Amino acid sequence: MKKLFLLFLLLILPEGYAANCDYICSEEVPTESTSIFSKVSGVSFLTKKIIEKAITMEIYSELSSKVKADIDLVSIKKITQGEFKNLTLKGKRFEYDALSISDFSAKSICPLNKIIYENKRIYFPQEIPFNFSADINNDNLQYILTSELFKKQIEKAYIKVAGIKTIILDDVQAEIKDGYLSFNLPYRTVLSDNINNIKFNASVGVENNKIILKNITFKSKSNIMDDKGLLPLINKINPLGFEIKKTKSKFCNLNIK
Repeated sequence: MKKLFLLFLLLILPEGYAANCDYICSEEVPTESTSIFSKVSGVSFLTKKIIEKAITMEIYSELSSKVKADIDLVSIKKITQGEFKNLTLKGKRFEYDALSISDFSAKSICPLNKIIYENKRIYFPQEIPFNFSADINNDNLQYILTSELFKKQIEKAYIKVAGIKTIILDDVQAEIKDGYLSFNLPYRTVLSDNINNIKFNASVGVENNKIILKNITFKSKSNIMDDKGLLPLINKINPLGFEIKKTKSKFCNLNIK
């Protein structure tokens, strides 16, 4: 069951970003009477709480993040067959690898969902789409910028001329200020070890399901090259686009609004 709950999470990890899964649900929730025993003893309620607790404990065990789970059951019989109405996950702070988001919320879309667990393997008879949203504040942003995964990305961010690395970034500094991302890119050239700075502001947009930096306004770039020449370098150090790229996998598909 450990992998089962982790896969639940993998389906909705991306968030820091408002999104929507365009998916047509093919199943309707069956009408099934609840037994008198369940009504009187509260077995359905107890089962629900046990499953929710197991999900939250599993997420914390795997990712060290506190998330509250709320699952709606069709019946005890159906949940033993892997069927449930919907699942909602909420958390104040969520961190995993280079991902850091706040006020995270995700809820499954379809009225009936199913997971099959056989021979220690998990199968999905149909997709389980989620709507999700979250915030990114300056604390989240600093977490991304100082993560080992992002630092490795920075090592690949340089400009070549005639096959030679001519401009190399030393670091990426950024903060959210007045509704914009404010960047400072310390860099050095192949000709000198002196540190110079490229400073600019940028807003955030979405194109072709990717989070991009746009409306870039340079405050200082030490006249190293024209603005268009710097854009490829800037695109490589977009922390929000980097998160989306690392979160996508063969297990999930993200549609970013």
